[in-house]
Amino acid sequence: MLVLPPSITPELKAEIERITRIFTNADAQWVEAPTLLSAETMLDLYGESIRDDAYTIHDAIDGDFVLRPDFTVPLVQAHMNGGAEPARYAYFGRVWRRRDGAERKHSFLQMGYELFDRGDHAQNDVEIFSSAMQIASQHNLSAKTGDLGLIFSALDMLEIEPWRKAALKRHVWRPRAFSRLLDQYSGSEKKHSWRADFKGLDPNIPDQGLRTKPMIEARIERLQLENNAAPLSRTIKELLLEIFAIHGSLGSAEKAIAQIASRYSILKGLAEQFSARNEALRTSKIDPNQIDFDAGFGRESMEYYDGFVFGFHNQNGKVTISGGRYDSLTEILGQGQKIPAIGLACFPERL
Repeated sequence: MLVLPPSITPELKAEIERITRIFTNADAQWVEAPTLLSAETMLDLYGESIRDDAYTIHDAIDGDFVLRPDFTVPLVQAHMNGGAEPARYAYFGRVWRRRDGAERKHSFLQMGYELFDRGDHAQNDVEIFSSAMQIASQHNLSAKTGDLGLIFSALDMLEIEPWRKAALKRHVWRPRAFSRLLDQYSGSEKKHSWRADFKGLDPNIPDQGLRTKPMIEARIERLQLENNAAPLSRTIKELLLEIFAIHGSLGSAEKAIAQIASRYSILKGLAEQFSARNEALRTSKIDPNQIDFDAGFGRESMEYYDGFVFGFHNQNGKVTISGGRYDSLTEILGQGQKIPAIGLACFPERL
């Protein structure tokens, strides 16, 4: 049984109890997460969407901590340190973020449901999304979905230099930087200019600032590599832009992805996975033609998402329920071990 704050309103209590039943009926195990988390680990994984909003605390002995800004990362960390498989976790508690306006409080309640399972990806996606729809069913919310797995998988499969792949992947969550990088790699943007007689750094100049000479030299070597590399294929650039341009419904997106796969056979698996999830939705009595889809959705949210993503917004445009797949996060925190995972988070006070 959840312990609720004494000042909670009857309406909010009823909403929390309703969501609790949804998670409990899904056989989720209720767990807790620490309030103070390692700042270095957490902020690197959450990315820019939270880094500037988090409250950091300095401890003279143990270093920097952050007040819990979200539950997913600490729960994944705990699971990868010895959780059973498959696993379903539910949580309830307070998270802290810096205020970005008069409407947001310093802290707010968050509930969530995380699923770790090596089974059917499509079915697991639909299980979590269905739970989100159950939460949203008693509210006037609009849903939108996306799939970051499309662009990540395409980058993996296409013939692109490893260093270019790594840079493009790193900027998927930063649309402007990604577009600028794509222009640069494809020759649409002017390259760096270099002095022909440049022979390296002067060893007699002392180090200044935080970067060491080896770090600076490595960066220079990388810029020279970029400058001398042949332009990225125009076909590859057009394909990546075409993927990001897919929008409409999940049903229309399925057709668009199938058409792309008919021209690029290496993407056939992506189309099959997308169709499998839509079929799982239909089996669960959810019409893909009634669910909005935008291939770019989720690019400015949590940087650990790498697959199917979704969000439910209220009439004021505030996110009330969100979630997505984060398989790569389990590998990072599992030190090489990996398990497919997807989850959702909701904010009862906004609901």
